[in-house]
Amino acid sequence: MLNLSSYIHLNPLQAGLAKSPEEWEFSSYLEFLGKRQSMLVHPAVVLGQFQTPQAYADFCLEAQLEEKRGLGELGIDHEMKTSCG
Repeated sequence: MLNLSSYIHLNPLQAGLAKSPEEWEFSSYLEFLGKRQSMLVHPAVVLGQFQTPQAYADFCLEAQLEEKRGLGELGIDHEMKTSCG
């Protein structure tokens, strides 16, 4: 569930819609960090796995860095660009 939560929060970055998870207004990321209140989002299940909301943010950042390293190492970006035109 932690990886899924991170994936969802990082998805706008992967799609090029935002430069950071905080920028995407349609995300619950700010609720997870305690920077915005919502009656719809209850991040306690995920945040209960971390000591602080910042630790969750660090987890997402690490996931983002791992994703970038993994794609670069696999050559996926290059292969997609050449095969897609």
